[in-house]
Amino acid sequence: MANRFGANSFRFTGTVKLFKSGKSFFRTNSFPWWLFLGGANSDYIKTEYHKQIRILFPESSVTMLKNCGHWLHVEQPESFQKTVPAFLQQNGLL
Repeated sequence: MANRFGANSFRFTGTVKLFKSGKSFFRTNSFPWWLFLGGANSDYIKTEYHKQIRILFPESSVTMLKNCGHWLHVEQPESFQKTVPAFLQQNGLL
């Protein structure tokens, strides 16, 4: 699978396999909120993964920060500092 999706996505595809093979701990234990936050210039959360993310985590939010690679908090600190608290507040976690 690393060849098909690239080495950077190996962890993600492994996670997908775990959830496809059995019950999802996260859905069965009322843990609906997930923020998948990535950099638009990074290959870690590719656009083609967004549909699968929403299938596995139906209540999730996928946000890609513009002009940003892997180090979100360093490359786009203002966007990062706005996005994370807004998500937490929206879900009653802050």
